[in-house]
Amino acid sequence: MSAENGTPLQFVFWETIPADRSGYTNTIEFYDLLPRYLFGEQPADKSSLAREFEFAGTPYRVTVTPAQFQNSDGTETIAFPGEREQIVEDVIRRLSIEQDRLKLSSTTQRVEFAFTIYELQKELRRVNHSLSRAEIKEALRILNRSFFEVMKQGTKKPLVSSTAFPTLSIMDASDEGSKHVLTFNELVAEGLKRLHFRPIDYERLMTIKTGPGRWLYKRMVQRFTQAGGFNSYDILASSIARDSGMSERSRWRDTLKKVDRAVKSLEEAGIVDSFNREERRDEKSRKILDVFYTIYPGRDFCRDQKWGNAASNEAQADFARISGQAEAEKFVIVPLDEVRKLRGQKRAGRQSSAAGPALPLFRKTQS
Repeated sequence: MSAENGTPLQFVFWETIPADRSGYTNTIEFYDLLPRYLFGEQPADKSSLAREFEFAGTPYRVTVTPAQFQNSDGTETIAFPGEREQIVEDVIRRLSIEQDRLKLSSTTQRVEFAFTIYELQKELRRVNHSLSRAEIKEALRILNRSFFEVMKQGTKKPLVSSTAFPTLSIMDASDEGSKHVLTFNELVAEGLKRLHFRPIDYERLMTIKTGPGRWLYKRMVQRFTQAGGFNSYDILASSIARDSGMSERSRWRDTLKKVDRAVKSLEEAGIVDSFNREERRDEKSRKILDVFYTIYPGRDFCRDQKWGNAASNEAQADFARISGQAEAEKFVIVPLDEVRKLRGQKRAGRQSSAAGPALPLFRKTQS
């Protein structure tokens, strides 16, 4: 069946957030934790940034090159994606969960999203991150033109070499209501296709005041799946600095202040109840070598993680039941009447009676 005659089944699971969870969006496993953003001032050297990080105990390396383009006044912009681009990408992700916003290209199998500058500006204003039309357009161009390449350390073949939005079509730049179309990165499309995503509280995400703080919240949602009242999330300051892609500072204590601010921002947003910090010092010089954080999640976070586990397992089980495939290896197009039925079930918050045993999706480790 072609995409014109139905809807990819995976899109239904992506967009059907129950009514009582309307303030949520989805975070993509692995992709959303890549240290692709520059949290700090733009460097004088605009060649590239190489960063090493870990995901699920596996070491990786990402190389980010800046976007380069000519402005309407003839000046040239060379810039890495930063906190502004992080927020714009999160807002686009939120809008994409609305019904029928995503399309699957019948020729390239790319996931496409149509939008207007006006709706981006309106949503950014609503979540207290107001940007001008010119700033939004610049952020989109940076996300479209800044390349990043990810490789497992010790290998030579990249997992991905692309941009956040590989294609970006501006229909009429002078008209704020004109439709624009972008395609999601292949890692996002792959995560969507394989159902490797889970819900995250978008409203809280938008209240976090730092880029590293927003990254840390996504990491906890992805990795701390067994959050409970008696469980803590333990992580080193050096891991946060390295894996989030914080700009390296000449003095380690300055970096520690940024890490402290990131952890504190989660407490201020009501995501964590409290945290302890244990300084690890050099025995002779007493210099702080690292800080070990013990983070205690809030009740809402624990509740969300429990719901996210159930939603992820149910999506996998429903996908297997409807498609006949245990693992989602390609987009499965289903008739519109089946889509309407499934949407109704999901929005009513009912469990599928015929789903069968749940299939676990996310690794149950903390860091």
